[in-house]
Amino acid sequence: MWGQFMHIAEQIHHDRPKAQYMLLTLTVPNCRAEDLKSTLKSMQSAYLKLIRRSKIVKNTDIKGFFKTLEVTYNAKSQTYHPHFHIITCVAPRYFKTETYIKREEWLKLWQKCMQDDSITQVDIRKVKATGKGFAGAVAEVAKYASKPSDYLKKVNNVEDTIAITKYDYRASTAVLKVLMEALKGVRLISYSGIFKDIKAELKLEDEEKSNLIKIGAEDTDFIALFTQIYRWDIGLKIYSNSEE
Repeated sequence: MWGQFMHIAEQIHHDRPKAQYMLLTLTVPNCRAEDLKSTLKSMQSAYLKLIRRSKIVKNTDIKGFFKTLEVTYNAKSQTYHPHFHIITCVAPRYFKTETYIKREEWLKLWQKCMQDDSITQVDIRKVKATGKGFAGAVAEVAKYASKPSDYLKKVNNVEDTIAITKYDYRASTAVLKVLMEALKGVRLISYSGIFKDIKAELKLEDEEKSNLIKIGAEDTDFIALFTQIYRWDIGLKIYSNSEE
C-alpha cells in the first residue's frame, strides 16, 4: 500500500504540480475495549456523511481525500483512541478564498456527522514542501499516519505478549485480541476524489478491499494482524529503526 500511495502522489504532482495538501485529523473521545468496534463503525459512517456534505461536495477547490485509520492504546486508562488521518488535496487558491474551511468549521461538521458534541479535538494543517517536494512531503505524512502505536514495545521476556521475532519487538496479547476483533471487516484506508481517480487511471490493485482485516482466531494470527495493518509502510521495520 505504501508503494501504491507514493505512485498516486507522484502522478498527482506530475499532473497538478501546483496542487496543495492538508493533513486533517478527526478524533473521538477514548473508548473502552467493549465499545471499540461500535465506535469504529460510527466513525466510518460519519466520515462518509462528512465527505458527502454539500459544503464539501460543492467546494470545487477540494480535490479529494486519502484516509487512514489509526487506533492508539492508553495503558494507564486502558482505553483506545481511534482517529482518522486524512490527506486532502486542494487547489492552490484554496487557502486564499472563501472556500477555505477553518478548524472550527471542521470540528462542527465532524460533531454533526458523529452526532457527538463532546468531541473537542480535530486538527487541520497545511503540508509544506520539503527537499523532496510536495510528493515527498505528502508521502512522509502518510508514513507517519500509519506507524504502529504504543501497544508495540521493544522489550524481552514479558508474559502475556506476542513476540515480533523478526524485529525483536513484543505486543500485548490482550490489546491485540481487542484490536483483532474490532478491526475485522474494517476498511483501514480509503481513496476518494482525485486520489481514487488516479488510482483507477493507473490501474492499481484495489487494496481498499484487500486491506480488510480477514484473519483467524488463533493467537498465532496476531502477527498476521500487524503485518496486514502496517504492511504498506513496512510499519514494524520503520518503527523498529526509529527506536534504535
